[in-house]
Amino acid sequence: MRAVRFLSLLLTLPLSSLAQAWLTPQGDGTVSVLYQDDISRLHSFDDGRTKDRGHTYSQGLYVNADFSLTDRLAVQVGLPYIDAKYVGPFPHLLVRGEANTAVAVDNGNYHGGFQDFRFNLRYALTQRALKIVPFVAAVLPSHAYPAFGHAAIGTNEQEYRVGVNVGRRLNPILPKAFVQGQYAFGFTPEVAAGIAPKRSYGELQLGYLLNRHISFQGSSELTYSHN
Repeated sequence: MRAVRFLSLLLTLPLSSLAQAWLTPQGDGTVSVLYQDDISRLHSFDDGRTKDRGHTYSQGLYVNADFSLTDRLAVQVGLPYIDAKYVGPFPHLLVRGEANTAVAVDNGNYHGGFQDFRFNLRYALTQRALKIVPFVAAVLPSHAYPAFGHAAIGTNEQEYRVGVNVGRRLNPILPKAFVQGQYAFGFTPEVAAGIAPKRSYGELQLGYLLNRHISFQGSSELTYSHN
C-alpha cells in the first residue's frame, strides 16, 4: 500500500503561494523573509485512511522578491531552505527494498538544504474594485536532492502552474478589510512510466488592515491530486 508523501506535498506549498491579487506600482517591489515551523503527525494512505506512523518536524525559511515591471505586470522569484527530521518507528530505509538505495534522511537527525526555485508572473486584467490577476508559475528543483523518506525536503519534481487570483476590498462596509482567493492547476512532466502528477490548488484569504504597518490575515488552502 502506497503512502502519500503528505509532508513533501505540503512543502510544495510555501507561504509565498498566498493569493496575490494586488500589484505594487511600476518600479516598486518587495522582499520578504518568512519562517515556517511544521509538525506532521499523521500519514495519509491512498485509500483515505490516516495513521500515526511517527512524526516529521520541518522548518522552512522562504526568501521571495516581487517586482512590478509595469502597473499591470509583476514577477516574483523565491527559493526556500528546508530543514526536516523524522522521529518514529517506521523510517524508510530502502527504496523498493533494493540494497543499493539506502535512505539516509530518516535517521532521526535534521537534514536540510535549498529546495526549489519558484517563478511567478502575474498580470492584472482589472484595476478597479474587483481585482482579477491571472498568472503562470514554475517550480524547479535547485539541485538533485533526496525525495524519498519522511524527512525529504521536497518532491524534487518540476511543476508548472496556471491560475488566477481574485481580490476585493470590503468597502464601504469594512473599508480596512479585504478578501482574496486563488485557483491554480499544476502539472508535472512524467516522473515515472505513465505517471505525470496533476493537481489543483485553491486558497481563500481574509485580511484586515489595522494601520499602515500592521495587518491580520487568515488563510485556508486546499490541494487536490487528480491522478
